[in-house]
Amino acid sequence: MPYFYRGAGVGTYWHTNNAQLDGFLARRPTEEPSRYLTIRHIQNGSDFDPYISLTRSYEVAEAYAVAWSRERPTERSPAYVYEILVDKGDEETGAVKLIDPVAEIVRQWPEPVEDSTFHHDGGQDFLHAVIDPVRFQDVFQRPYKQAPPAQGNPRPPLLRAELEAITRALRDAEILAVRAIPSRCVKNRFQIAYGSV
Repeated sequence: MPYFYRGAGVGTYWHTNNAQLDGFLARRPTEEPSRYLTIRHIQNGSDFDPYISLTRSYEVAEAYAVAWSRERPTERSPAYVYEILVDKGDEETGAVKLIDPVAEIVRQWPEPVEDSTFHHDGGQDFLHAVIDPVRFQDVFQRPYKQAPPAQGNPRPPLLRAELEAITRALRDAEILAVRAIPSRCVKNRFQIAYGSV
């Protein structure tokens, strides 16, 4: 049975409301899941959809708990990392539905010869910038290299929404829960204070 994690920064909804008591509920639980919403959820950080982001990595959840805190986590006001246990029975009964966003997105992957390929045309360091756009922002600003005679208009490398979502989902070991996670699946809420991270 896999454990999943979710960070809750200081001052955020799941910091103020204890999911161990009420479980998790998506912001729009009645909306139908779709490939488009999956991509938008990951690419834009949107949560106006039927998804609840989880990760298989405690470290990723901890980093999000700190990064999304509205104030510095302290011993008095810590951020949290929720530990969630979902077993096969929860999925079989429909109590919890999980989606691997990478599998969902690549299910409709185009053929390499199609114009709408999801491949980029940047350098080998391009995925570094997709993973960490702050530290590698220069990669997005650098014009892509063109084949000789290279007389086309300079532009940044091409980044499709699908590639961005897949790369970030892999970076964050992300899994999406659809609509809700009952409180009985929320096993722990670990406190994260500045200095403990």
